[in-house]
Amino acid sequence: LINGGYELVKNAMNSNMLSVQSDCPHREKLPYGGDLVADSTAAMHMFDMSSFYKKTVRDWMDAQWDNGAYTETSIWQDLNDYAGIGQGAGETVWATAPPVITVRHMQHY
Repeated sequence: LINGGYELVKNAMNSNMLSVQSDCPHREKLPYGGDLVADSTAAMHMFDMSSFYKKTVRDWMDAQWDNGAYTETSIWQDLNDYAGIGQGAGETVWATAPPVITVRHMQHY
């Protein structure tokens, strides 16, 4: 039963990592920071995410605004800008993905 649950989660995560880590393969396919932060620990346990997360952090750095703010997706989509610090910044929790992923990546690898 435990192994079956593990395989279910592993397969679900695998199907949600086609160039970006998303929460659902059948919907938006946007690289939200919240999904990265929530799933990164489990993903690094189940898969070798070293190259994937290096690419992901670079994508976020490319989307970083001149004022230092991050968007809530690594490709700015003009979503929920009202919830961040303004000028294209995303919601604060979702915009923490680059530093959180960087620290977790350094600790794990």
